[in-house]
Amino acid sequence: FKYISNKLPSEVTLEESLTHEYKSSFRKPYPDYPKPEINEQGQKFFKLGNKNFKSEKELQKFIEEQSLKTIVAFLNTKGGTLVVGVKEKNNLKEIVGINRDHYENDDKYERHICQQISNRIGNKFLSDYINIRIEVIEGKSICLIECLPFIPKVNQVPALLDDERCYRRTGPRTDEIKTGRDLATFVSERVQLKS
Repeated sequence: FKYISNKLPSEVTLEESLTHEYKSSFRKPYPDYPKPEINEQGQKFFKLGNKNFKSEKELQKFIEEQSLKTIVAFLNTKGGTLVVGVKEKNNLKEIVGINRDHYENDDKYERHICQQISNRIGNKFLSDYINIRIEVIEGKSICLIECLPFIPKVNQVPALLDDERCYRRTGPRTDEIKTGRDLATFVSERVQLKS
């Protein structure tokens, strides 16, 4: 592991798995925003991987959504912990901190995440199934978002992003469950797990 300190919480030493994932940021690409490019129509855009974004705000929303998808998937599978502020690649971890997102303080950062979860996943999940805490490691703050598994009761639906998209964990991946037979089977299996 790429660490200096020996006194680290276990959440930042684990490998990515069914119940554990790392994100370098909640809203800013790592290490920084890509340089703007100009398309054939003379419009400015930002390229990240194979995706194009019209503005930094659109890019931020995309990155936030990656974390929110993971949270939904944890709720819909076996629970888990999303660690924000740690860059992970090939099982090497680097603490980059959440201050890169440029909030005035850790409290405002945590409130922003709570607001996004409440608006896009649901307040019930935030209050009953999710715990958020900030830890300081090597002088940098990281955010730990711990999710309990949500087992729907009869007539309840699984956790959804924006009331329409369903995700689950498959090993260290977050996969969308498309509508139709896959979604019906998933819902049926989740409700049956309770009985």
